[in-house]
Amino acid sequence: HAVFSETGLAQTAGTRAVEPALQQMHERGAAVVGVTLGERGSVFLLDGVFHRVSACAVQARVTNAAGDVFHGAYTLALAEGQGVLAAARFASAAAALKCRNGSGWPACPERASVQQLLKDTP
Repeated sequence: HAVFSETGLAQTAGTRAVEPALQQMHERGAAVVGVTLGERGSVFLLDGVFHRVSACAVQARVTNAAGDVFHGAYTLALAEGQGVLAAARFASAAAALKCRNGSGWPACPERASVQQLLKDTP
């Protein structure tokens, strides 16, 4: 799995066009590739198909470390047996709550809050 930030993907692939850049990363060897796009959600390339995962709408206070929270939550969800897109949705909710909650470790959401946001977000 290779999940990039938007800037990281553009720098690595040499293009800001998301789909061609993800395809390029897949061709370099990553079985699953994705990119986080902040409030625009994320895009994943799975089995030759592009999938968009919506962001959870929150009033963001601080976006610093949102990517770290996304990657940690994504990895946790995969380790627990969730599929890639379900893991991305879980990670998106966790990152959104981190942005809403502010800075530092205390801003990292608890699982119950993530699950509630997922229930509340269509």
